[in-house]
Amino acid sequence: MKKRKNKFGRIMCILAALLVMGMTAHAADAENIKKNMVLQVNDDVKLCESPDKPAAVTATLEKGTPVVIMQDAKDGWCMVSYHDKSGYVQISHLGIVGDKDKLSDEFRIISEEGVMGYLEADMAKRKMVSERIWGSVILLLVVAIFGAGILSAFKKDRKNMKKELGSV
Repeated sequence: MKKRKNKFGRIMCILAALLVMGMTAHAADAENIKKNMVLQVNDDVKLCESPDKPAAVTATLEKGTPVVIMQDAKDGWCMVSYHDKSGYVQISHLGIVGDKDKLSDEFRIISEEGVMGYLEADMAKRKMVSERIWGSVILLLVVAIFGAGILSAFKKDRKNMKKELGSV
């Protein structure tokens, strides 16, 4: 009898866990939706510019798209971000991430974008340093050429003065 109760208890725990994993975060769960959480949209959903129904739409996300929560949920709305898009979504459209592979792909894409951004910034920094170095080299060459010209002129004037003084 005890074995049956243990099996039944395990089965109930597994079913409860599966039920919780498939649940949608509803308005009652708003206090549990916090900044930097990763959730997914449970329906095709429109990102709004502000947290109200008549707001302008900035983008549309497909069902199952993972999003990063940008601000704690309040008043039934939540600010979310997906790649370079952000906006407000009603919390009734948010739920626990179900497709871990899709989430891993999203984090890989975000990581690659971050690496690309870093490489572009590093390349721009190197270019700026290179431009400064070459600017300094060119400035030194101009000063050296100008100085050589002045020295040459002084030497010529000195020779001319010696000739004039020598002839007197």
